[in-house]
Amino acid sequence: MYVDQELAGFVLIRKYPSDPSINDIEQFFVLRKFNGKGVGKKAFKLITQLISGNWQIRVLIENSRALHFWKSSVSNIVGQNYTLSKGIDIDLLMFFIRFEVTS
Repeated sequence: MYVDQELAGFVLIRKYPSDPSINDIEQFFVLRKFNGKGVGKKAFKLITQLISGNWQIRVLIENSRALHFWKSSVSNIVGQNYTLSKGIDIDLLMFFIRFEVTS
């Protein structure tokens, strides 16, 4: 993603290996200088406008800042129509945020 022609971050999306019907945010990164400026939320909104279907976002249990960002970002897209649960991803306990985006 770019802001004023400057690289501000990136996102990697994949089909979740154990369930290919789910779009999964593999990596999501925004440079520190762009934090708090809405760049991440705008990028996420654009992604969900381009790719509909079932989504999930995995967040490390100890990353409360990321959990707050993702809950807020997902709410901006689908309101309260998402689930938040804990589960194991390979060998790590994580939060899973799951929701559906329709076109």
